[in-house]
Amino acid sequence: MAYWVGKKYWGNGYATEAAKAVLEFAFYEKNYNKVFARCFLSNTASGRVIEKSGIKKEGILRQHVKKDNEFIDLVYYGILKNEVSKIKENSNSNV
Repeated sequence: MAYWVGKKYWGNGYATEAAKAVLEFAFYEKNYNKVFARCFLSNTASGRVIEKSGIKKEGILRQHVKKDNEFIDLVYYGILKNEVSKIKENSNSNV
């Protein structure tokens, strides 16, 4: 899963809403078993979007990406189809 939102649209919940829709499509239309997402460790806003979507942190890939001549850690997240069912039961979200 990946997303990019223009600065003037930050904070409106668009990325979280889209992420939940992607999960619903992946699991119920495409019948995927797992969806993963990742973001830079320093990008806490993106991490919040991922976690609000119900995707769980699986680990940190240390110095996994080189950006601007610097090695950066990535946070790796994942969610399984059976976990989405639990999320739907426990909330009023769109997932």
